[in-house]
Amino acid sequence: MAIETGRITPEELQRLRQKLGQKVEISEPPYLTEVTRDAIRHWAWATGDRNPLYLDEAYARGSVYGTLIAPPCLLYAFSRLSIGYRGGLAGVHAMFGGSWWQWHEPLGLGERIHAEVTFKDLIELPSRFAGRTFKQVSLVRFLASDGREVARAEPWGLRMERSAAREKGKYSYLEPERYTQEQLRQIASLYEQEHCRSWEPLFWEDACVGEEIPGIVRGPYTATTAIAFEQAWGWSVH
Repeated sequence: MAIETGRITPEELQRLRQKLGQKVEISEPPYLTEVTRDAIRHWAWATGDRNPLYLDEAYARGSVYGTLIAPPCLLYAFSRLSIGYRGGLAGVHAMFGGSWWQWHEPLGLGERIHAEVTFKDLIELPSRFAGRTFKQVSLVRFLASDGREVARAEPWGLRMERSAAREKGKYSYLEPERYTQEQLRQIASLYEQEHCRSWEPLFWEDACVGEEIPGIVRGPYTATTAIAFEQAWGWSVH
């Protein structure tokens, strides 16, 4: 029987549901398999994170960790499926939706990591501009060489019928944000004022009512930002 592309048919949906609970394997290797100095540095640079625990080896040796540690989201680079499995449903539009993360311990220098991906859930959602829309959820367990779980994530993506979205003018109402040179200078100034707490975190119990909580500056999000992240993640490297 021919597969109807671009539509979420009952037959294709049932075929996809049969894969729920199964582990997902792909032949393409991950970009990273080990937490190295170079991987840590490149990820910190790509995401604009100046924490000396990632970039200053002498500083990191004097910390409670005694070594360089990796930015937590470096784990994205240890699996091509770290943003979730979105197979099945031929021709149906797929986009990354987000991830819930849980970290159990810091990622130390030299740690070797293997990712185990399971197709977890398929949830139908209401949509204002597409046809049938589903949230496709995965469970990703990040395992050290001794088998212990150092972190887990639940990434999800959205699956939407392209033709229905196109007919209703998908994204036609969106206008790109534009920044003046003065606004960009103000953002740069905020970056310069940012205080890197590194291994001196501000705990909940130490904050007082009415006290201003230090902020973290991120943005504006540009094509350059996206490319820097994807190169560190390894998505654009083959």
